[in-house]
Amino acid sequence: MPVPPIGEQHRIVTKVNELMTLCDQLEQQQTDSNDTHQILVSALLAALTSAADAKEFPQNWRRIADHFDTLFTTEASIDQLKQTILQLAVMGKLVPQDPNDEPASVLLEKIAKENKGWMKEGMIKRGCPLSEIREEEKTYIVPDSWEWARVGDIFRLMSGTSFDKEKELHSGAYLYLKVADMNIEGNEFEIKNSSRYINPDSKELNALIPSGSIIFPKRGGAIATNKKRLVKTDLFADLNIMAITPFEGISLDYAYRWLMGIDLAELNSGTSVPQINNKDIAPLVFPVPPLNEQCRIVAKVDELMALCDELKARLNTAQSTKIQLADAIVEQSVG
Repeated sequence: MPVPPIGEQHRIVTKVNELMTLCDQLEQQQTDSNDTHQILVSALLAALTSAADAKEFPQNWRRIADHFDTLFTTEASIDQLKQTILQLAVMGKLVPQDPNDEPASVLLEKIAKENKGWMKEGMIKRGCPLSEIREEEKTYIVPDSWEWARVGDIFRLMSGTSFDKEKELHSGAYLYLKVADMNIEGNEFEIKNSSRYINPDSKELNALIPSGSIIFPKRGGAIATNKKRLVKTDLFADLNIMAITPFEGISLDYAYRWLMGIDLAELNSGTSVPQINNKDIAPLVFPVPPLNEQCRIVAKVDELMALCDELKARLNTAQSTKIQLADAIVEQSVG
């Protein structure tokens, strides 16, 4: 223990207390500033999604654009911007409508006709009819060429399955996915790897999750993580995973971006163990644009998300530079 003279000990204590008080004041000011900043960002982004008409929307956007550099200066604010982009996309406010597009009403008629054929052939199960969509469920106004539909009417819903332990292999014909496998490197967006594989018999193939699906956890605390992954090759999943597969006419990529804006934790119908079942997913209302517009929306969302990621990367670089500069100044001062 280094022991200074008694007089210097008192001077050190006084100076430390003075500097600690200053640090506390700076920390409080930063907290107050961050809270105010977050409230401002939330209010301005909410104004975009709640714009009453085509005239009000560009006015609200201009208010954000004029102060973009000062608004989106934290990771939290950029994440808010991402969620707003997803919301605007499924509201029909992100890309213009094309009057030459086949309206979504025609698309839904084709899907309904196809569903009847599949039910007749036994390819999908005939579930309980879903109720008509009430006006209060349409939480925002969509363009005239769009329609609302229940998820259960335009998606195939299925849960994973289980296998005897001895059938789980280190290599095989099909991936057998567990919830933890969603975290494997390379699986952040689309499932490409798994820790287990299956060589199924012909009967077990009925539980195969088809390519062109979206999977997510359906049981346990993993629901709160809101993991959603694309499936672009046939695979199996365990009982803790659920899949939705859009029927032809609903873009998988558009459906994925819609689902990214859904908080799965809010759908939890479990008690002691959180869980999501078909009855929680099937009644959800889904905004259906014309097919060509779905593709334009996906392209625009991806473009804007890439810009958000670039902005966040620059933010992290700037923060790292600030830390390095502060460290250098402190080191020089101490030295």
